[in-house]
Amino acid sequence: MNDFAQFVRVLAEDLVPLLEEYCYEDYGALERILGPGLVDEAGQRIREELFAPGKRAELVQALLEPAPDIVTTAAAATPEEMEETPEGEEPEA
Repeated sequence: MNDFAQFVRVLAEDLVPLLEEYCYEDYGALERILGPGLVDEAGQRIREELFAPGKRAELVQALLEPAPDIVTTAAAATPEEMEETPEGEEPEA
């Protein structure tokens, strides 16, 4: 995917509804998969407000919450600033 907005659309319109269906709308199971930042188990809902255009940082943080060993860098958070590395070459350090 080239664009964060496209990623958010696929997440909101395809992936999350599919997981809701697979989990039979069991928000406890969804929270274990997607994390409490994205799933409100007590309210039995997905925090859809995180899919709004101005909520990029909050959405990324919610997605990373279940796996605290995953970290981001400024380059990872803004892929348009990254240069492509030709196949077979190592990226510059």
